[in-house]
Amino acid sequence: MWYELGDLISYAKVKRARDLDLPVLSMTSKNGIMLQNNRFKKDIASKDRSNYKVVRRGQFVFGFPMDEGVMYSQKIVDEGILSPAYDVCDVKKSIIDPNYLEAYLHGPRALTFIKEKLRGTTARRRVVPKDQLGTFTLDIPSLGDQSKRLNRLSLMQLLLENKKQLLVLLDELVQSRFIEMFGDTNNSMEWPIANVESIAKVKVGLVIKPTRFYSSSPTRYKAIRGLNISPFCINDTNWVYFTEDGAKSNKKTEVKENDVVVVRSGAPGTAAVVTKEYAGSNAIDVLIVEPDLTQIDPTYLCAYTNFPHGLKQISKGSGGAAQKHFNVEKYKNLTIFIPPLEKQKLFSIEKKEIDKSKLAIQKSIDELETLKKKLMQEYFG
Repeated sequence: MWYELGDLISYAKVKRARDLDLPVLSMTSKNGIMLQNNRFKKDIASKDRSNYKVVRRGQFVFGFPMDEGVMYSQKIVDEGILSPAYDVCDVKKSIIDPNYLEAYLHGPRALTFIKEKLRGTTARRRVVPKDQLGTFTLDIPSLGDQSKRLNRLSLMQLLLENKKQLLVLLDELVQSRFIEMFGDTNNSMEWPIANVESIAKVKVGLVIKPTRFYSSSPTRYKAIRGLNISPFCINDTNWVYFTEDGAKSNKKTEVKENDVVVVRSGAPGTAAVVTKEYAGSNAIDVLIVEPDLTQIDPTYLCAYTNFPHGLKQISKGSGGAAQKHFNVEKYKNLTIFIPPLEKQKLFSIEKKEIDKSKLAIQKSIDELETLKKKLMQEYFG
């Protein structure tokens, strides 16, 4: 049955915190309503919080920016206090579960409606006027069907979170295995030590006015920037492209398969191995490291750079107050353990097997995300 939102909620008679000792709550678009940490409690202890609003379990809170989904049911504590800037509503629970309302208002049709009716320009002012918000229409099934739908979505979200946690654990496994095979940052296994410049050629990508070589539309000449580099992998997003003439005039800063590219600015030391897919791309303001494959394995060098073994040294060599910047000479002088090449390659093989598992998990996550979007579309239009 169809209802207007104004028929399902009513703005609550505000009860102020005054001298009540209740949990302090906050709300964000990503995490919803949550308990503030102890540090925040201490920060506001000296402030007047008597005007904070008391929010009961099951009440609904509208915040800002509303178009980013800052609107949630309070399901954390029986009673808590929240900034007086937020609107608190009672929900007609005989018709709609507050959690179902929360899911509905984060659905595609509701968010489109909110964006169309939005007023205000700054984040703290982007809200929909109450009289406009109340006109949004919702197709509400029975409470039993609402519960079933919420259970499906909840199970799907739990699956997604578990799979994402698996990815984190696999990343931790790679670092744990590296330390097990090669020791800690203090070289507890007493490997021979060398400077990077003795086992690799190091240069910097194009720095001076690279934009003059840019193409206004995508070409086959991609250019790798710091934005394209994550630990161990190149991100296939945020590309800039060179024109054909631009690519031909910058052959010296092209990357090859098995080169290691290292971020210089922003997150200095973040490193990835160039795969066959990205060989021939250019590089802008990142380090290009060409390892001597008779001495050093690219994956080992990449891991050493990404892990504390290299990052501790890089952080000492990074300057700049606002944005850290890493000098090419500092990387050349980076000290690195040189285990037997066979052992390095064994780590590389194990890393590739872990990557296969991560790829399968990521594919499963993508499929679940697609299914979740389909269900959200089906349930909430």
